[in-house]
Amino acid sequence: MLLKQLLFLSVFVTALVWPSHQEYDRAGANDDKTCERSDSEWKSAIKNLKDKDEVDAVLGTMHKEMTDAMSGTDVWRFDICTAANYSFSDQSDAVDISSITDDIVEKIIFISFSEDGSTIQRKSLYYKGSDENIMEAVYYSDGQEKEQLLEQ
Repeated sequence: MLLKQLLFLSVFVTALVWPSHQEYDRAGANDDKTCERSDSEWKSAIKNLKDKDEVDAVLGTMHKEMTDAMSGTDVWRFDICTAANYSFSDQSDAVDISSITDDIVEKIIFISFSEDGSTIQRKSLYYKGSDENIMEAVYYSDGQEKEQLLEQ
């Protein structure tokens, strides 16, 4: 119980300290502080998100709504630190790996919701690691975590 309270407190403090993404457009006007965050900071920020209110508090409200290709549930997509003219028009939860590889977008975050939209089922982060490999970090609602190399 104490661990859950500490995790919630950590997310809450993070939400207060980090600036909101509300000031960014989807084409990617970026804040230097946002782009300077480390991969581990991003992973920590999304790992403990539990509902839409927490997502809004930590990631902001500038997201693209789409549909999970397998389950048909709602997914929110956040493109983090993008080139000025970047946009990805696919309406499914496809990952734009080539844009990450080419440094057009730094990170892509997907937040997948339950069928009724009330809870988060999965949080996924896609990014280029310090070794230039494309990585995926996934956090599931049951506490499972997965991090894997997608492309070298």
